Amino acid sequence: MSKNKIKDYTDIGILELILDLCSPDQGQADNTRKEDIPFLTPVERIYPPITEPPYSFKDYILGSTKNPKTIYFPSNKDGTPKKWDVEQDTRFKAIDDFNAYSKHYNERVEDIWKRDGANNLESQHNHPLFKVDETPISPYSLIFTVYQHHYRQKNESPQKGDPLLRHVTNQLLWKIFKTNTRGVDVALIINKTIFDYMVLVTTERELKEGDLYYYPMREFERYAEKEGFDYDDIPNALDINTDAPKKEKVGVGGSPLDKVVSGDSVPNDFKITINNEHNKIRFSKGTGRVTDMLSAKELGIPPKYFDLIIRYGHFQKALTTEKNAEADWLWIDTVKEEREYETIQKYQSDLAKWCQTNLNMIENPFIKSSKVMGEQMMEGAFKTDTYRCHFDIRFEADWTETKQYKSIKGNVVDIDKKNR
Repeated sequence: MSKNKIKDYTDIGILELILDLCSPDQGQADNTRKEDIPFLTPVERIYPPITEPPYSFKDYILGSTKNPKTIYFPSNKDGTPKKWDVEQDTRFKAIDDFNAYSKHYNERVEDIWKRDGANNLESQHNHPLFKVDETPISPYSLIFTVYQHHYRQKNESPQKGDPLLRHVTNQLLWKIFKTNTRGVDVALIINKTIFDYMVLVTTERELKEGDLYYYPMREFERYAEKEGFDYDDIPNALDINTDAPKKEKVGVGGSPLDKVVSGDSVPNDFKITINNEHNKIRFSKGTGRVTDMLSAKELGIPPKYFDLIIRYGHFQKALTTEKNAEADWLWIDTVKEEREYETIQKYQSDLAKWCQTNLNMIENPFIKSSKVMGEQMMEGAFKTDTYRCHFDIRFEADWTETKQYKSIKGNVVDIDKKNR
């Protein structure tokens, strides 16, 4: 039994999270939404918010009702939108500036209403100027997908055609998502936290049909059985210290990656180029920021992780050249090959930690695909998630001859044969 108390969960907004996950209709009052708790299912995947800087605001006061002036956050000196540098500090400041501007804009609208004698709802409704939505943008928003129902509650759900998408705002979960704590799938951490809360709030008693958390508890237990894990082995969000000091970032002058390291980064900030001999790679970031060609030894990574990058390079190239190939099977053939699935996961986890330390990376470059292998196969067939790498990997040479491609691919296969 977790040592955490109900108040601990209340303080991190657990009930608001549960209500947001229960139904796509998030505009209801909370007392109404609580009736949807029986429709709660585990979180499947988590995505960052759709909107990123620059944020735009249409100012009808500086412009006109027919041609408003667009204000951008952040913006260049000439008022044009400024490209986001992918730093979270920049995003937070852009959101703060946008929210402050929106609030001030509504105050200016009120002053103009008073000046024009629009002192009641009808006159304000008919006035050419109107207020904008006063709900501020939150920097802690995420998008979740949830699993479909598996029991009788699916026939009782008031939501038809549910897209299974949920918009969630939660500071603690956002921090955990951004740091990808301990390499554990963040969806597992969230589901573990909700499961522990349900056990606590139901006082560990045996639930029966009609109890508020009867179906959710069955769904979360089924989820753990299907995925093959024990909730006791997964960290609870309340037990994760997101305010702990970060690892010291790479300093200038101390690494061959200096030219491409500055502040926090994400995988698609980088392009990786593989040399002709497949024994060195080069990182580039933006315009003119390029490292030398570097070996695994110079980068300080084991050959088996270096080989993983080469394999993903072949995988990405094959996706573009083999138009009829099925991506998941191609991943099995090119990236996983003879290795155990758990071995690939460990390699990816360790390489992601290396990226966090040496490239100041705040996101895992290896993301599970949304497809499931074997769903068209006979019952009991092996099922697993495949992965995609969010680095843009390319080859210095363009492999056009199938024989040459296979020969080089074969050489890469032999690099860490002993580790399979």
